[in-house]
Amino acid sequence: MKELSRLHKQKGFTLVELAIVLVIIGLLIGGILKGQQLIDNARVTAQMTQFQGLQAAETSFQDAYSGLPGDVPSVATRVPNMAATTCDGNGDGIVGVTPGDTTTPPANLYTSATGTENICFFTELTEAGYLSGVSNPYGALNSTATTTIVFGGNVPQSKLGSGLLVSNVTAAGTNWSGLYTFDTMSTADPSTTLGQNSMTPGQAAQIDRKMDDGNPTTGSVLGIGNTANCMTNATGYVEASTSNDCDVGFKLN
Repeated sequence: MKELSRLHKQKGFTLVELAIVLVIIGLLIGGILKGQQLIDNARVTAQMTQFQGLQAAETSFQDAYSGLPGDVPSVATRVPNMAATTCDGNGDGIVGVTPGDTTTPPANLYTSATGTENICFFTELTEAGYLSGVSNPYGALNSTATTTIVFGGNVPQSKLGSGLLVSNVTAAGTNWSGLYTFDTMSTADPSTTLGQNSMTPGQAAQIDRKMDDGNPTTGSVLGIGNTANCMTNATGYVEASTSNDCDVGFKLN
């Protein structure tokens, strides 16, 4: 009888208690998701700040040396610490490998090698004192054996965990230099392989809307990536996708 009485006294959770537990679990999940969203937004904001900082550094360099970093001819006689002619540019007012490259992204973006203008861009900014965070850039570039792009080495690490590279592109009839994010350095456009770019379409769209017109094909911010998974000309960025299938190009000059 005592055992039966004890069993009758044991109770499970009431509906109210279960409801309270579910609410707490929901709040915890919501907080985690909200926290992740805040982290993502902060990383996108940091990327935009990095773009703008490099644009300001380029402008300061141009004012001081009457030329664009990477494009300056006879650079050894003009920019401090440039003791060789490895980084001599052609002075055409565009930072790139192949002037007039009209593809988007520029084909030369993925074939950069030692001494090319778009790598020397960061070297000259660093040696002139306008850029930090690139370790021993000229030493790497001055080695004939070094043709590999190194994030945080001869090019900056981007705030979204990839790298940055400068190249030229013709957009809307105007030839300009752009600062591009990229995740893979190869001889081919990595956007043809899904998941190989530096950001999601949502991140790219956020950058484009805040810095430009939100259209991946016009303005001073251009979207780059797989046409099915990053963007389409008809509908813009494919923001429902969460795969890293996008990069962006930001107009420097």
